[in-house]
Amino acid sequence: GGRRNDSMVEWVTYHARKNAFHEVSSTREAEDLIASLNATEAVVGRFVSRWSPEATSFMIGAEEEDTRSQNKSMAYILILEDRGIGALKLGSQAGEELESGQLQGPAIGPSVYLMRSEDAGGGYVHYGRQYKPPKWDRVPPDQRYSLFDPGRLKAWVATFRMPKVVPLTRYWNKVLASPVRNQTLLFSDEGSPGHQERMAAFSMVAERWFGKVLFLEIPSKLTNVLKYFGMTADDYPALVVAVAGNGELDKGEMYRLDQT
Repeated sequence: GGRRNDSMVEWVTYHARKNAFHEVSSTREAEDLIASLNATEAVVGRFVSRWSPEATSFMIGAEEEDTRSQNKSMAYILILEDRGIGALKLGSQAGEELESGQLQGPAIGPSVYLMRSEDAGGGYVHYGRQYKPPKWDRVPPDQRYSLFDPGRLKAWVATFRMPKVVPLTRYWNKVLASPVRNQTLLFSDEGSPGHQERMAAFSMVAERWFGKVLFLEIPSKLTNVLKYFGMTADDYPALVVAVAGNGELDKGEMYRLDQT
């Protein structure tokens, strides 16, 4: 109760929207659906039951995806069948022969993978216990040791849907949604002398620290961003390491290395 008329309309509109996820019964159906949606990226989960805790976490992540922003290209697809993903190729069907007369094996438990957009590097990333969001050791144990915790799953999607070096002009909303708060910022304009060399070095470091530090490429036309970091176009090129603070209002610490 207590909602204003405009906020009530927004709340009803959001929760009454088309289902945030699609439900299919095989990997082949998931592949066909991705093609029909012209989806550039997708999160695909396979579960035995729609009501399992793992499937519930998956659906929560889909529901909380902000479909009103540019992130709406993300498709969440729920496969309900009692076979795990394992090493199956995309497009396989139940009972389909793989090689040497071998058939697809029995269920190996719930599994999720992310189909990355070409802009983010392409390919597929499988969700597993090796992924831990930043500061995950500080959450309560019952959450910390749960692989299919909604927050953990959402953080994984938000991290791996971005490229290793993030052009801020195209990924603004996704950067804001990322759980990775420590950032290394390259203030450099495309076409400027030495830009390609700086990007090559930047990319090499980003490869090593992916998932732990956001590496952002920031052009001088983003004046609001420059102002936030105390920079101007006259400072270009420059490299800034921004260490996250302890609270939303704490900017943390910044260390600048001139690129001259």
